[in-house]
Amino acid sequence: MAKNGLVLVVLAIVLGLTSTWFHKLWNKQEAFITSMDKSKVDYYLSDFSLYVTDQKGKMQYSIAGEHLVHHKATKTSEIYKPALLVRTEKSSLSLSADKVIRDASGDMLLQGETVLQKPSDDENAGFILQTTDLRYSPSKQIVDTNADITFETTDGITLSGTGFSESIESMIIRLKSNVHAEYTP
Repeated sequence: MAKNGLVLVVLAIVLGLTSTWFHKLWNKQEAFITSMDKSKVDYYLSDFSLYVTDQKGKMQYSIAGEHLVHHKATKTSEIYKPALLVRTEKSSLSLSADKVIRDASGDMLLQGETVLQKPSDDENAGFILQTTDLRYSPSKQIVDTNADITFETTDGITLSGTGFSESIESMIIRLKSNVHAEYTP
């Protein structure tokens, strides 16, 4: 009888260890599959142009680039060597960068050597802004950054500072801090 009890205890321990091992193995496999799903590419475009319109059919912005990689699980896109053209009733902006990350909400983070250009019109001087990263929100019609910027207008004003925000619709430009200005007539 004592031997039967001992055999049952040993068998229970072996069974417990085996089931624990299978459970850990299953969890590792699940984690591996989940990480693979996140890295899956949904689609890939090369030398592309996309046009985004509003509900009335007017072009909101266009984007062209060398490569676009869309990730299905995270619903994000990476765009390499992008060129954006943003149009509103009052103005247009062109943006270029080394890379853009577009998140699921549609906001875009331009990274690397980023340039924002706005041509002059009858009412306002044009400008060129250079920075290392910039966020463009199509839904809010705002372009902003917290990085260092260099801002040059077509009428001879050069500004530098940290941070910048522009409402594309209202044409209001805000420099956030450490602003230095220079005017060359």
